[in-house]
Order: sequence, then structure tokens, then C-alpha cells
Amino acid sequence: MEEVPSCCFVTAYFDIGREQWTKYRRSRDEYLEYFEHLIALPVPLVVFIDTLLIDRVQKILSKRTMSPTKIVPIDEAWMKANIYSWTYVPEVEKVMSDSTFKQQVAHRFYYPEHSVAKYDCINYAKVDFVQHVIEQRWMPTAVSFGWIDFGMVREFREPH
Repeated sequence: MEEVPSCCFVTAYFDIGREQWTKYRRSRDEYLEYFEHLIALPVPLVVFIDTLLIDRVQKILSKRTMSPTKIVPIDEAWMKANIYSWTYVPEVEKVMSDSTFKQQVAHRFYYPEHSVAKYDCINYAKVDFVQHVIEQRWMPTAVSFGWIDFGMVREFREPH
């Protein structure tokens, strides 16, 4: 039987220390809880996952019976070698520590996009992750690719 071309979703979780933040905190357990809803989506999925959580994610994914799934373990070294946006972390940190920048965004400095360089760079990296999947040809029957945040699906309901 010939496989039908499909869309592939790409997602990633790389621990940037959000569990330690004073505002907008989210624990690893919360991310994993939401990820359990994400895997119910009936589409091929490539999951880039921090090596700290690889065992837990593999256990969650063992419940997934539909659609192909690829797991890619990542760590800081992998990010630096494969994700172009990640190379900007030192530069973004430099900008965020600049006194002029801090003055200009003083009213917003408590938002992570103005104070946590890795938060910005992991968001920039979404396109890089998708590009990496396409270049590696990990889902050869996919004709389109899309990003979905690892912690995006807060609940899953079966269609009527």
C-alpha cells in the first residue's frame, strides 16, 4: 500500500531554566503533561527533546500508536552545532545587559523576551528546527511541515 503524502509537525523542548523563573514559570512536569495531549494528534511528529527528559518522553511516546514519530535528543552542544539561531545567545545576552537597552524596556523588563536571551533564541530557533527536519529527510512522505509548541496543547478533544 502506498503511503499518502502528509503534513509533519515539528516540536522541541530544551530546558532553559523556566522552572526557576519568578514570573511566567512553567515546570518540566507541566510541559510533559501538555505534551501528552500533543501526541494524540494524528500526524507524523518529530520531537527534539532535551537529554534530561529523553527517558520520560520515550515512555510517553510509547503510548502513541498512530503516525510516524522521530525522537531527536538534544543538549547545549547539539544546539550550538545544529541550530543557527542558538549561536546568537551570547549576542542577545550582551544586548539585554546593556544599560541603554534596560532603560528603553524598563517597563517590560520582567517579560522573558526582554530579559532571558535563551528564551528569545529558542523562539527564533523554531524555523531552524523545521529546516533541520526537512534537510535530514526524516519524514520523506511529508509534503508540508509545521511547527507546534511542545507545551501548546493544553487539552485534546476527539472530533465529533
